[in-house]
Amino acid sequence: MFASVFADPATLAAHTEELRQEGAGPHRANEALAAYLRAEQRAGRVRAGADVRAAAGLLLGACFQYAFLGHMWEAGFRDDEEAVAAFVGTVLESLTPTPPPCPPPSA
Repeated sequence: MFASVFADPATLAAHTEELRQEGAGPHRANEALAAYLRAEQRAGRVRAGADVRAAAGLLLGACFQYAFLGHMWEAGFRDDEEAVAAFVGTVLESLTPTPPPCPPPSA
């Protein structure tokens, strides 16, 4: 369905305008995940300097590509759970705050 929408510039423009008027669109998932990560950032569970918009795009983009490729051939993971764990684990490595250093032992 989306291939036909993207194949015709006029159809794509009309579809995009309709989504815009309804306040909808594919970007909403990224915005929701970035908002969640921002809340986690305020709570101290996501590193203060992390770019949560980029993290949301990376995570959702990986999921989208995994689903897309999975319809055409083997996507390289045993199953969906393994893929999600790998994607989330990789992104979390860059988001997790570094714990403060342990104080030196008293002499």
